[in-house]
Amino acid sequence: MVMAPPKGQVKPQDLRRGKTANVCNMAQKRDTSKYVLRQGNKVVYVGITNDLERRTAEHEREGMRFTAVDKIGRQTTREAAEEWETARINQYQENHGGETPMYNQNTSGK
Repeated sequence: MVMAPPKGQVKPQDLRRGKTANVCNMAQKRDTSKYVLRQGNKVVYVGITNDLERRTAEHEREGMRFTAVDKIGRQTTREAAEEWETARINQYQENHGGETPMYNQNTSGK
């Protein structure tokens, strides 16, 4: 008995025939940047965004005081960036007696 591939997957013979059957829809966009705002050497905010320049300007308008914006790694998927953000804030808390960075409102970044 020949089994069909799981839904969303394409059989090799279909690729040879030019069929792509939702392969493009399965890939998630890597359009989210991870970043840290610093005041001197102190982390004051951990965040993610799809437009770092716009988000930095928003932080400035909100009155956040920082001297540097450190982009962390390459752009990634939104889901992966959210996981990184939560993990980074939790790591900060572990190293700083349970406190979050100055401008982070919660531990998930949301």
